[in-house]
Amino acid sequence: MSLTIGFLLGQVPSAASVLGEVIRHLRSSATPATTWIWWEDEGPQSVFQADVVALRGLGPVGLAVARQLETAGARCCNLVAPTTLATDKAAVVDALTAAGVAVPASVVADTWAGARQAAAVGPVVVKARYGRGGTGVVLADRGRLADRAPFPGPYLVQERLSHHGPDRKIFVIGGHVSAVQRRWPASTLDDKRGQPVAPDPREVAVATRAGSALGLEVYGVDLVPSDEGPVVVDVNAFPGFKGVAGAGAALAGHLLALSGAGTPA
Repeated sequence: MSLTIGFLLGQVPSAASVLGEVIRHLRSSATPATTWIWWEDEGPQSVFQADVVALRGLGPVGLAVARQLETAGARCCNLVAPTTLATDKAAVVDALTAAGVAVPASVVADTWAGARQAAAVGPVVVKARYGRGGTGVVLADRGRLADRAPFPGPYLVQERLSHHGPDRKIFVIGGHVSAVQRRWPASTLDDKRGQPVAPDPREVAVATRAGSALGLEVYGVDLVPSDEGPVVVDVNAFPGFKGVAGAGAALAGHLLALSGAGTPA
């Protein structure tokens, strides 16, 4: 059986990325896969020959390529529609709210002046509505933002929830669920890796409901504890899985299963 699994990327993976581990598992599996990496702005036509294509960190150009791939018959992971939805932070909030998932109070502002006005109510986190890769985030502890915008809009302004201790990030790969405890905002690689923890049933339930609401199969959910339970502050389609033991094998197994050459994670 000839099998090709591709990775369509919008950003260069960091040294701590799980990508290399995934590729090693794919090449050494019982059904060895040929693997390719394409960048969203220069992917050759050979990308259309892949059986499965993992989508990560894509912008508008990459998403357009992904739609062509899906139309041509490739199985994308995640599927293109949920991947596209996950790039719009305001749309994510709407979908989670409709599904009954707790999220911080949120306001969309088209301009920085609008973001400053929305932030005046108190501590907030301001995000670029279409930000990716952890870029486009600023904190305002006292509800005050700088006069000049640090990055282009539009913006999502969210209440900054008060809580004690580190945040939790729940990672889902098909049926495989794991978690790490992290300091936020992260300032070092160790902060980003965090510490592995066992997610409790309530956290798992919230994370899987969030994934179902968005239609994702491989994703990460950032949770903040509250008196009413976990609150979802971010969802990432196909994250980097930093600090997640066994993520490479689980991802490889999931991609092989999508090709028909293995069983799901």
